[in-house]
This record gives sequence, C-alpha cells and structure tokens, in this order.
Amino acid sequence: MKNSTTINHGVRGLKGLSGITGILLILFVVGFFGCSTVDKTTRKIARDLSTSSGPLKIRMALLPLTNKTVLNGEALETAFQKPLSSAILRKCSAVLLETGKDLLGSDKTLAAPRKASEPIDIFSLSEAGRRQGFNAIASISIESIGTRIEERGILWLKGDRYLLQAHADAEVFDTFTGTKILSKDFYFETQVDEVTYEQIRSVKSAEAPPIRQALLQIAEEMSGAICEAVDDLPWRGYVASVKEDTVFLSSGKREGLKIGTLLTVFERGPIVQGIGGQRFIFPGKPVGQIKIMNLDSNTSTARIISGGPFVEGNSVGID
Repeated sequence: MKNSTTINHGVRGLKGLSGITGILLILFVVGFFGCSTVDKTTRKIARDLSTSSGPLKIRMALLPLTNKTVLNGEALETAFQKPLSSAILRKCSAVLLETGKDLLGSDKTLAAPRKASEPIDIFSLSEAGRRQGFNAIASISIESIGTRIEERGILWLKGDRYLLQAHADAEVFDTFTGTKILSKDFYFETQVDEVTYEQIRSVKSAEAPPIRQALLQIAEEMSGAICEAVDDLPWRGYVASVKEDTVFLSSGKREGLKIGTLLTVFERGPIVQGIGGQRFIFPGKPVGQIKIMNLDSNTSTARIISGGPFVEGNSVGID
C-alpha cells in the first residue's frame, strides 16, 4: 500500500502518512492482511509495546539510487542522492546514515542498484542488514523525469502550458521484522517557459537547472518522510557470534553503547508468511542478559550475565 506526495508549483501536499509496523499483534495484521504501513495511532501503540531505544541511535543503510530514467546515473546521484543524504542527516538526529555499494557485506547484489522491473527481496535484504547491524534500510528510485504540453483555454484564447514533471519513490524496511515501514511516491510538477521546455528536451541532463530544482524539492520532501518512518523504531542490536561466555555484537560506540550497558537478549522468533509470499520475522522471547565489556566504533563484546543459550542472529535491546 503506497502513499504519495505531490509537489506542485513549490506547494507540497501530503496525501498520506507513513507508518511503522509494531510487534506482536501488529505484525500479524501486517503480515496476513497485506498492508505494509500503519497509521500514526498504530505507530504509537507499536512504540509503546517496543523496547525503548533510549539514547541509542538507529543505523540506517541508504541503498544506491535506482535510476529508471534515461538520464545519466552519476549525475542523478549528485543531483538527488547526495542532497537527500544531507537532508536526512540534518533532520534525523537519532539516525546514523550509511551509504555506499558494500553496505550489506559479501552479497553485493542486495545493495546494488536494481533494474527497473526487479522487485526487492525484503526478507533477504533484512537478513543481510541484521548481520551488518542495521536497524533500517532505505531504497530510493527516480521513476521518471519528463515534460509535457498542456492545452489551456477555449477557442481563440487557447494556449500551451509547458510542464516539467518528476516522479520518485522511497521504501524503508525494518530489518528486525522484515516489514516495510514506508512506501511512498513523490511527484513534482512545475510550469516552465517554451525555451526552457525545449532545453530540457534536448539536453536530457540532470544538470539542467529546472531538473535540479525538481530533484532538490523531492529530496527535501522524501527526507522528511523517511525520518518520520524511522522515528519510532526501537533500537535493536544483533549477535554476530558467541564464544564461550563472550558475545560479539555488530553495534558499538557510534550507536551510543557504553561499557557496563546491560542488554536483554531475545531469541529469534518464527518466520511467518503473508499475502503474496512475503516473509516476516515474528519477535522472539527474552532469553537472558549480557553486559558490554569492550567497545569499537561499530562492534562490541559483552559478557553473559544470565540465561542462554545465545546464538548468532539473536537480537538485543535495552529494557
């Protein structure tokens, strides 16, 4: 289920609100009834049921831009993805944003730009994201950039109106449950003069000022939607490996962990299948506690305090 935002002549109209899937009952609703987003009221319920993130920061991977237009991909990255990244960092104070082509480890196909007709394997993407310590993964695409002529008026008062149109899409996935927490289209339309119209048609470059302006406006709107989607996500870390009484985590100083931090370890819950064959991960039960002993930027080691057994893939959170 997608929402959309239309930006018309610089005026932004929000046609839908993004949502966040919760845990337990909410996950069943999402999985079995096929809706991938929930309204703000449900988001609050999900947040209240979830483990509090406290001061810990959410790690989010921004996948390389998928370009479905005829424009040069590198130019689009400069004109759109870089401003989008900057806007996310500016607006999402609790998010650690990471970009690049090798974000998800050895399986580079998951983090590569997708072909126009290629669907996203959300389950595999979430699995890879958890291994690398990501809480969320964002996928963005430019669907189209084009022009059209609209005939206006009646009889002898008829005239042509020249328009530039752009369409982009954003999806955000919660790696903890494998669910989509944002699916939204963004549209931009503005009137240009005939000379500019012809220039856009002939140059076909993302460097054209009207196109750059369109992409900047969409990036600004999209960044806000992405930040809103991840705002209520509970922080989760993941067990990378276990050796005797030592647990190795794919989270560290950057997320805000400190030596002495107590974390609850959760077993991995069952995988459930929803409409269309989409798979989701049902949250597991708490199985024990660990205490952070050593820290690096993106990794840490912890000592087992109680419970177990702990295995690779267990999630951790703060009570």
